[in-house]
Amino acid sequence: MLPKDPRHPKALQVLLELRQYPILARQMRERMAAQRAHRGRRTKGRALDLKLGRGGLVELEFAVQYLLLVHGREAIALRTSSTREALARLGAEGLLDADLAERLVRVQDFLRKAQNWLRLAHDEMLDHLDLAPESLRPLALAVGYAGEQAQQHMLRDLE
Repeated sequence: MLPKDPRHPKALQVLLELRQYPILARQMRERMAAQRAHRGRRTKGRALDLKLGRGGLVELEFAVQYLLLVHGREAIALRTSSTREALARLGAEGLLDADLAERLVRVQDFLRKAQNWLRLAHDEMLDHLDLAPESLRPLALAVGYAGEQAQQHMLRDLE
């Protein structure tokens, strides 16, 4: 267990590491993207990386992990390995705006649903979503959008 006194060397080390976390998380995300670059993507034009892209699943998970590291020592109720559950607990504890926490849970659910359907449709581990209307329409319909403008509505929600 870490000492509560911030003057203690171990506590100071942890505080310094927490301050560096956003930088380290960005560097880790960049390394992950570089390692995955060899796989290529199956898109013809504009694409969105549901996992590693800006606002993607990894960015959301890193942000939640950061909040858990910062607040988890004092707020034991926050401790969970589930990003979805952590968001709910952060909102309930008032450490994250409750409406924002709910919205982020919906965003994670939406991205996971799109990612899962994309992977099922292509029978491989894909995270790049082709934003061309002819590619986006089947996925939009599969994840619950309806009507002639289904792909435009999904694109709007993705951006």
